[in-house]
Amino acid sequence: MSKKVSAVCKSKRIYDSQLVAKKYAGKAKRKYGVVLHPYRCDCGNYHLSSKPTKAYKGEQRRYRKLHMYHVWINYNVPQMPSEQADRSEEFVPLMAAAFPELKIVKGVIKSKSGCYQHTWLVTPKDEVIDPTARQFHLLGELEYKPAVAD
Repeated sequence: MSKKVSAVCKSKRIYDSQLVAKKYAGKAKRKYGVVLHPYRCDCGNYHLSSKPTKAYKGEQRRYRKLHMYHVWINYNVPQMPSEQADRSEEFVPLMAAAFPELKIVKGVIKSKSGCYQHTWLVTPKDEVIDPTARQFHLLGELEYKPAVAD
């Protein structure tokens, strides 16, 4: 917290990064029960505000939409990994029909143990939504690689 406050900004508390601001917001919530939202000011520093910023509201909408995808998956796709094995071609088109903004992508999933052909969905912001991801739960971290069109 060594940055100086510019003439534009009248806030006394400044934070060097969003991570530090979130840390202090978490402390305030635990200690006083006050919800504070970090935001980046015109002065280039981060501050805390009791009012949600536009960016925060946008994040809330994004998470609500992602939550809707996961709710759909929980109700329409079998939860057991063995029941999901090799069924991405069945569930991906169903989910794409339910959510027209999602785009179907075919390619391979790379893990430490190898590569596997797979189909998944992508949001308009390029976030991967995989309704049958649980079949790969033992493989660890996955890397989704779209197929290259010739």
